[in-house]
Amino acid sequence: LAFQGTSRRFEYIGERNGATLIDDYAHHPEEIKATLKGARGKYPEKNIIAVFHPHSYSRTEALLQEFSQSFDDADQVIVLDIYSSARETAGNVSSKDLVNLINKYHFGKAEHVPTINEAVEFLKEKIGENDIVLCIGAGNVFELAEKLKQ
Repeated sequence: LAFQGTSRRFEYIGERNGATLIDDYAHHPEEIKATLKGARGKYPEKNIIAVFHPHSYSRTEALLQEFSQSFDDADQVIVLDIYSSARETAGNVSSKDLVNLINKYHFGKAEHVPTINEAVEFLKEKIGENDIVLCIGAGNVFELAEKLKQ
């Protein structure tokens, strides 16, 4: 038996318009950095689009600065609304705060797209064979790659 890898760790989902769709469970700044560094190493000439689904308001607030500096190896970052938990439905931080901070370090790199369905609409006609779409997060962001897959 050959080792098949781990589900939701740099998992190839499929393609759309020639773009490669990958899902990864990374939800901590260091994991995100490592995932994107690996993607950049594997696809040095490709345009890497990171779609990040922050998980929990408290984690996002506590690690906001670190998250904002986790996307150096991405060419574009799309930040979805924070994935709330049952115990935490609101907080003192929003995805727009993260987008603003990423753009402070990399002008124009990040944008806020609230939902998975809106991200599908945003990306589906724009992506092509030079793109890697990397869905990142602990929530249901994997649904984005599944919905984009043709």
